[in-house]
Order: sequence, then C-alpha cells, then structure tokens
Amino acid sequence: MGAILKMKKCSQCKVEKDESEFNKSSKEKSGLKSNCRECQSERERARYHKNPEKKAEYQRKNKERIRAYMWGDHMKKWSKEYRTKNRERLTEYTREYRMKDPQRHNTYMRDYYRKNPEKLKNQHCLACHGITYQKKSEMIEAQGFKCLICGIDLRTLPDIQTHIDHNHVTGEIRSILCHGCNTAIGLMKEDIQILNNAIQYILKYNG
Repeated sequence: MGAILKMKKCSQCKVEKDESEFNKSSKEKSGLKSNCRECQSERERARYHKNPEKKAEYQRKNKERIRAYMWGDHMKKWSKEYRTKNRERLTEYTREYRMKDPQRHNTYMRDYYRKNPEKLKNQHCLACHGITYQKKSEMIEAQGFKCLICGIDLRTLPDIQTHIDHNHVTGEIRSILCHGCNTAIGLMKEDIQILNNAIQYILKYNG
C-alpha cells in the first residue's frame, strides 16, 4: 500500500491540501503554517507591492542571512521535491510567461548568458555529461590541448565547438574532440567498416 497522505485545510483559501504544501513553523502546535505556500506567496506579493521600499530596505540589511536561508540544504531539498511534484505545472507556467512577453524574456536571457557564462557552462556539462566544466578543462589540458583525431589546438576554438565525446552504448566519457571530428564519427555511426570505406574512397579519388 502507498503512503497515506496527511491533509490540512488552509486558513486562507479553505482548501484541504497535502501537508507538504505548508511551510514549517515552530510557533504553531501542528508544526506547520496555517496558510499554504501558495496563499502565503500571494500575501507576500501583495505586501511587497504595497510597500516595495520597505521590503527592499529589509533585504539590503539582511542580505547574508537571507542568502544563507535560501541556499540552505533544507531549501534545496524542498525545491527539488517541489519541482518534481509540479513539473507539468511549472513547465506550463514558464511557457505562458514566455509567450506573454517574448521580447522581454529574450532580453533577460541574453543578459543572463552574458553575465553568467561560467555558471551556464558548468550547468550544461553537469546536465549532459555528469562532469563539471572544470573537469572538462582538465581533460583538454591532459590531451595537450589537442583534438585526439585531427590534432587541432582546442584553445583556438570557441568553447561551443569543443565537445565531450562519449560512448553512446555505455555512456563512458572518452575525450574532448573538436566539433567537426565529433560530428563526423557520429554521422558515420562509429562503424569501423564505414570509416574504412571512407578512407578507401578518399585514396581512390585523391590518391
């Protein structure tokens, strides 16, 4: 049998929700806030718009304390659980937000990419290959900064044209290749016979 969900009625919207939808509170007997996270967020937004200067001043004075709380392990765990549980809802919200003002969204993303290049490179490496950008850089250095197929100096290429090559069957990371070589072996399906045929073809017509 699955776990029995514990429900709690929000004091604001009067809707019964799972207890995971409520923030913890040491002041309440139940150990949880009386209003759900959604209602609490709406109330905070209304309070902010009513007096944004006061809110901004509070944030300036307590910047480090707020940062420590927001990036604590408990918040990371909650954030991960929330995103997993509400994946479809968040995806739809993001899509609607982009469609509402695409120019504003595009401008924001361009600025974000320009201001956070290292962070985004690291996120891409972790998401696609499970290694950090620092690890990728160390691999390039260990290769003598050369593509292991054509020998081009990888330092002369834009970062987007240096690829983490991996075995498509086992997922094992092999090396860092230039864009051209990584694409070439992929198009030839990493098939030795096809690669040999290509060599013979070039020898026949260029030899």
